[in-house]
Amino acid sequence: MNEDSTESRKTERRAARTRPSTRLIGNEIDDSAGDSNDRHSGELRAPDVLVGESLTQPPQQDRSRRAREALIVAALARFTENGYEATTVDDISKQAGVAVGGFYLHFRSKRQVLLVLVDRLLNELDTFTEVTSADTEAIFACLRDRFRASWDYAGVYRAWREATLRDAELAALHEQVDAWAIARTASALTAAAAAPGARATVSVTTLAYMFTTIFWRQLEVQAADRGLLSDALSAVIQHALFEDRAPASTEDESGANRGESR
Repeated sequence: MNEDSTESRKTERRAARTRPSTRLIGNEIDDSAGDSNDRHSGELRAPDVLVGESLTQPPQQDRSRRAREALIVAALARFTENGYEATTVDDISKQAGVAVGGFYLHFRSKRQVLLVLVDRLLNELDTFTEVTSADTEAIFACLRDRFRASWDYAGVYRAWREATLRDAELAALHEQVDAWAIARTASALTAAAAAPGARATVSVTTLAYMFTTIFWRQLEVQAADRGLLSDALSAVIQHALFEDRAPASTEDESGANRGESR
């Protein structure tokens, strides 16, 4: 993928974002926060974790762009292997093959490069199309894809959670990210719940909360087979949302067999 076009799309998405207009209270979503135009726009934008970070402008020279990307890739590897606290700027620079002074030409700290990686994770999750119809097959395919999409960033999420334990500002950002993820999932599940056969008493918000909790958790624990995990979770949600189909009776089956034998 062309690096310039990738950066351009990220810039466009970031420019279009607003602070999320949802927040989590207990297990319920509150959409009373934020600008009224945002609340009624129907869009659930990912929170901008880079707001106020004063990032340097993207490098113009190929060599500088490659150095910056090498630092980001190295940070991902170091955070994945060692976690946030145990990773140093020296570690990242050494793995990237960039001088420590070169690191500071692109990033102010390892905290800032972590935020860049979290932003990439959210950008990836934010690219999934919102499903608003009652096409349950498309909805659950979308949920499975979201569940699998962030595996390459699992180490980033673990480092992020570690960093939020000691950084109140990051902890507040994490609450926004979590509320956004729940709201996005609830939006898809609400569309699914409008399909025929949906249970009348299911709490979509609670189900979205459960799904999102497991989604983040599987990034932390490095599940052995995430494909099976995502399929199993999708099946559980389908069972929770929809009435079970009654099995065909013996009489019906025997009647069908007689019809076939004629």
